[in-house]
Amino acid sequence: MISRPYFAAALSTLTLLCAGTAVAAPVLDQRQEAFGIGIPFGFSTSGNNLPVGQSFTAGLTGRLTSIQLFSNGTSDLNGLSNTVTMSVRAGATRSSTALGTATYTGHVTCTATCWFSFDFSSQAVDLVGGNAYHFDITSVTGPGAFGSRGIVGTSISTYAGGRVLPMPGYGSPDWDLTFRTYVDTSITSNVPEPGTLALAGLALLAAAGLRRKV
Repeated sequence: MISRPYFAAALSTLTLLCAGTAVAAPVLDQRQEAFGIGIPFGFSTSGNNLPVGQSFTAGLTGRLTSIQLFSNGTSDLNGLSNTVTMSVRAGATRSSTALGTATYTGHVTCTATCWFSFDFSSQAVDLVGGNAYHFDITSVTGPGAFGSRGIVGTSISTYAGGRVLPMPGYGSPDWDLTFRTYVDTSITSNVPEPGTLALAGLALLAAAGLRRKV
């Protein structure tokens, strides 16, 4: 018969195991949803105005799952497949080391404006709340090349946590892209996974049982 202390420890371990199997939903972290100006960054195979990006300050600590951008392309985008490559990097200014890279492949199915998403869920990009990062679009290929407009932003810097990062000489940097970032706060690089904690709990139980038997 298991005594009460051992039962309590086993229940605690079971709770950790159950927590390890739960899947947390990504939450919206940073956003800048105002727009009013089309920013034609030359989305073409030549990439004359690439890379272009945006710096942001993480509000939450966790794993980056996706970044969304906003397009003001019209029906000229429909049915035309594009491949857009985006990288996320540390710091508010451009650096050479990418924390993760994702691609958007497909076509925009809206007739006016819509969001399109870059999936970073498999890239293990761990963000720390309060730290600065930036994303940039490094290439765009495809027959549509995101039409004649591309992504949008605002000519007024409404987002205090960062700013647009255009190519040198391409207009004023006092803009913000229209974007959203999503983070899974249940995954961090500095906190042990629930499964690891559960195994540690089982080891403690086994050790306690062995001492009791002796």
